[in-house]
Amino acid sequence: MVAQQRKMNLVPLQVLRAQNLADGAKVRFDFFYDASTEEAAQSLRRFLSGTTDYNVEAVSHGTWTIKGTTFLITLSEQELDRWVYDMIVMDLEYDCEFTGWDAMAP
Repeated sequence: MVAQQRKMNLVPLQVLRAQNLADGAKVRFDFFYDASTEEAAQSLRRFLSGTTDYNVEAVSHGTWTIKGTTFLITLSEQELDRWVYDMIVMDLEYDCEFTGWDAMAP
């Protein structure tokens, strides 16, 4: 799963670079998880809120979603791979599925 997500990172990374965001630029990542239960969603939300300075919320529109925004992260393929790996590891720990990310310049 990690290898698949890393491959998928290359496309948005190329889009960011095409928008003149070179490696070393500071960006914020929006991220998303799906959760099977409210308990799983709230547990992951509490963990992320308590251990990072990310803005995180759990919302339900029939299914539970955790969405958030990171602090400024230095744009690079290596940094993105590390961050995505960390996000995917939480899949197993919190019974949620990391479904993707998007980035924005500050």
